[in-house]
Amino acid sequence: MRRPSQPHSALEQELAMLLHTQKQVEEGYPTMYGQEYEMTREIRNRVRTIKNRLAAKKSRDQARTHVQKLESGISEISSRNETLSKKLEITEADNVKLREEVSRLKERVAELERSTNPCTDARTLVNSGADVSAKFKGEYPIHLAALYGCSLPAPFEGQPCVLQVPASSDAQARQSNMCMHKDVMEGAERFEQNVAAPPPATEPFVTVKSERRRAQNRDAQRRHRERQMFLQSREPQAALEYDMAAYRSDLSAMHPELLVSAGAGAGAAFRGNAEDESSQTTQDNDQDSSNYSSEEYFEPAGKMEFDPTSFPESLSRKGSFGSLILSRRPSDDIKEVDMLLQANMQYMEPI
Repeated sequence: MRRPSQPHSALEQELAMLLHTQKQVEEGYPTMYGQEYEMTREIRNRVRTIKNRLAAKKSRDQARTHVQKLESGISEISSRNETLSKKLEITEADNVKLREEVSRLKERVAELERSTNPCTDARTLVNSGADVSAKFKGEYPIHLAALYGCSLPAPFEGQPCVLQVPASSDAQARQSNMCMHKDVMEGAERFEQNVAAPPPATEPFVTVKSERRRAQNRDAQRRHRERQMFLQSREPQAALEYDMAAYRSDLSAMHPELLVSAGAGAGAAFRGNAEDESSQTTQDNDQDSSNYSSEEYFEPAGKMEFDPTSFPESLSRKGSFGSLILSRRPSDDIKEVDMLLQANMQYMEPI
């Protein structure tokens, strides 16, 4: 029969005592020629036995602690399992109640469908294109214009929006769901007033006038660019002829009857002045020019210095036709043309 194990503290004390005795014996009585004393062998055996017992006790304690931990985990899991089982029972009971409620609601829906079968929904009739008045034979039948958001015809104005159902239908059929609200009718009237009104017709005279003004502005811009090109070429005769032609075109656009009556006299005077100026230019060119360089008087005509940003604002599309003549007279050449025209005014008849 196995002896009961000694306490853990007693074994540790005995082991410490044996180790101390073994050390003293080994130091006081050294072995000679490999021989060992009997006391030293017994002490070693006893120390080994005590160490084995202590190791076994330690392993048993560790196993006991692990088992206790597992048992505590099992108890916790069991308690959680019981709680979840109770919740599952409650959920199953609720599920049964909900199934019963669903079946009861399905029966109620079937009853309502059977009771409201003759009274078809107005929205479905409109989407299918059916005649609503043929379906609803009440005192005040609903009209398609009200469903589309338009105003009602004269016979339907002032009548309440009541949807009559047959007397055989269920009294609990919700007529208010199929009846239109008063705000819908008011919104339809506002929509008709705002959208159905035709837009104001544009006056053709205003359109023709604006198009004419745009065409005149484009012509003025073109003539301005051509005049700038002539001025850059530094040819006085060509610039003078062009300015005279441009001024006459502007004058004919504003007062056509003026140039028709006095065209012959003004043309003759202009041709005479042009011939005098050309003869004077020929005499000047015949003089000796050996002491001067031609580069000081003439520049190549192919190089253009026209800047589009220097275009007068009055000639743009924002300006008016009345300021076209004034905006084209900033240069000295135009002033000379004006003086020439003032000299030829005696040949023109007053308007």
